[in-house]
Amino acid sequence: MTAFFDTSAVIALSDPQEPNHAWSMSEFTARQAEGPIVISDVIYAEVSVGMNAREDVDAIIQQFGLERAERDDGALFDAAKRFHKYKKKDGGPKLNVLPDFFIGAAARSLDIPLVTANPKDFRHFFSGLRIVHPNGEEVVP
Repeated sequence: MTAFFDTSAVIALSDPQEPNHAWSMSEFTARQAEGPIVISDVIYAEVSVGMNAREDVDAIIQQFGLERAERDDGALFDAAKRFHKYKKKDGGPKLNVLPDFFIGAAARSLDIPLVTANPKDFRHFFSGLRIVHPNGEEVVP
């Protein structure tokens, strides 16, 4: 089995000063023994925000052997529909959450656990998604 690492987990993994570093390293080590750790293009882009150069991001990916998930049009469509529901039906107040929908949909599409320090960003929108976070593990009902 593999795991899908969210931006928060990748940043914590790569920075010993991050509060969730030990948790992320532990999850990485345990899950890497089961198979590859996967990230998406969205996570690559979000991690890049805090880096000075593209080579810095590539170094993190290489250091931890992270694999990039292939683009999945079905997951992108699923993300868009869930985001639309969030904005229209649920009155979603946050404007910068579309990347979270891409990430949740990608992990759900691959049917692998999402490792994240921010479970609240995913737990109401992706039924059946297994979320691993610093306080434990849960499956979205």
